[in-house]
Amino acid sequence: MEKTYHIIFELIKSQWKKQTTLFLLVLLNSSISLLSPYITKIIIDKVFPFKDYNLLLELLVILTICYIIRVVANYFADITQTRVGIHITSQLRSRLFDHIIRQPLLFFHDNSNGKLVYKLNTQIEYIESFITNNLIKSLNNLLTVIGITIMLTTLNAKLFFVSIILVPLLLIVNYKLKAKVKNLFKAANEQNEALNDFFYERLKNIRLIKLFNTFSEEGKQLSTELVSLSRSWFSADKLSSIRRNSATFIIALSPLLVFGIGGKDIIAGTMSIGSLVAFLQYLNRLFSPISELTELNTELVKFKVAIESVYGVFDQAIETEFIAHEHKIEQIDHLIFENVSFFYQKRTEPIIDELNIELKKGASYALVGKSGCGKSTFINLLCKLYPTNSGTVKINGISLNDLSRHFISKKVSLVTQDSLIFNATILENLKYGARDSTFEEICEVCDIVGLTVIINGLKSKFDTMIGHNGDNLSGGQKQRLSIARALLRNSDILILDEATSALDSHSENLIIQNIQKRRSKDCILLIISHRFSCIKDLDHVLLMKDGQVTELRSMVGFAENLEIRELFKNQIVHE
Repeated sequence: MEKTYHIIFELIKSQWKKQTTLFLLVLLNSSISLLSPYITKIIIDKVFPFKDYNLLLELLVILTICYIIRVVANYFADITQTRVGIHITSQLRSRLFDHIIRQPLLFFHDNSNGKLVYKLNTQIEYIESFITNNLIKSLNNLLTVIGITIMLTTLNAKLFFVSIILVPLLLIVNYKLKAKVKNLFKAANEQNEALNDFFYERLKNIRLIKLFNTFSEEGKQLSTELVSLSRSWFSADKLSSIRRNSATFIIALSPLLVFGIGGKDIIAGTMSIGSLVAFLQYLNRLFSPISELTELNTELVKFKVAIESVYGVFDQAIETEFIAHEHKIEQIDHLIFENVSFFYQKRTEPIIDELNIELKKGASYALVGKSGCGKSTFINLLCKLYPTNSGTVKINGISLNDLSRHFISKKVSLVTQDSLIFNATILENLKYGARDSTFEEICEVCDIVGLTVIINGLKSKFDTMIGHNGDNLSGGQKQRLSIARALLRNSDILILDEATSALDSHSENLIIQNIQKRRSKDCILLIISHRFSCIKDLDHVLLMKDGQVTELRSMVGFAENLEIRELFKNQIVHE
């Protein structure tokens, strides 16, 4: 958690000039607010008894000037506070987002998108609100309490000590309820994250909800979530209310004691009426800042819960980068898996078990096997998205562990079945990750995947907006675009993981043939597919089973292998 506090402290420190200005404005405001009761004392004790109208006018002018200064100071304080808040929120959110996207892929298996978005939005807002609103407000209240304390002791020290005799009881109440309030807010916060995740998943799967007509079921599920969340917030707020109103009751007893003792002093002639009125005014003004300072305890609990939530992300180490050996690799000639094993923490059996295989430049490979046999894990290891538990993946004899993410991303391009599309233009999506590409290069890859005719048929051509989730394009068109984007990067290793599943066999064959003719000689081409027609013309077939890979180097071996025939039996017969 120290790292999170350190980051926040750095952000506050970077705004020290604005923070200093804000402190001075708050100090000015607090100082001016102390004048009114004392001037009231002068009016009662000096003006009215001696009927000094000129003095009254002078005091009223002083009060008017003070109020004007206070309004102006408050205005500039609000502006400064807003600027500081915007800066802290933007910087903290940017750092958290950068830290999240640099996490290993396994991190996202354990942290849902909805919960991460909740941290980026709501939790950051809690932190920003506490730093810019509650801290400044508390500083103002603290300065006010100090100033009023000075004025109260100046007016009547004996009455002041009488008025604070119940403060220890107030502190005891806060201390007793603090831990319980924190636990309740923490539970409510976790349920808020779960609710955010619920909304994210349902909106993502809106098509499924419509197709299955599960509107009522989703409404009932939401009601259950909301009832649970409401109960948590109700319990937290109820306990906070008990603490807050207990504090208010304790504080409200002080004026009764002051009236009793102060009234006796006035009757005895040892205290003026103006002094008692001023004392009571100061004491009444003391109640609000003290109540707000006690309320700060609740806000502090929310702040700590938010900090702990954000800290849980910042505490995760990002992927380590190495660049020492990058200059030794200009072109990938071969890639080797040496005794590589991998298993998930929640599974006892390895997904990849002491795997040994070599892929060479200029060759095309088909990776086949039953669902769940480890094909996707193999790809994630190759792309350095997963770390190996044992063994080594090497490029030109150099371990992936000694090569940076930046290097791997340049040399390896992966296209998956789920087209990863942004809500931007076709051109912007094509150039994602290859911003320096020329228009001629873009047109070339569009020709390879058959995208040129489709784009020319659109009114805005390359400037056509794709829409959220690529809704303005068909599934096949999105896959063509994804493959073209990967080709544009001209990587040494090109991986197509069911990347043509939304295309018909004819279009699929044309794309694969174009890639083999125009690109595969300069790279390692690896294709995962459940279609026989997609992989039948590739150089090698890699059969994955039980965490191992068997390499079949010819079509004869491919067709005669019983397991291969079982995987593609209907398709092979058809072919």
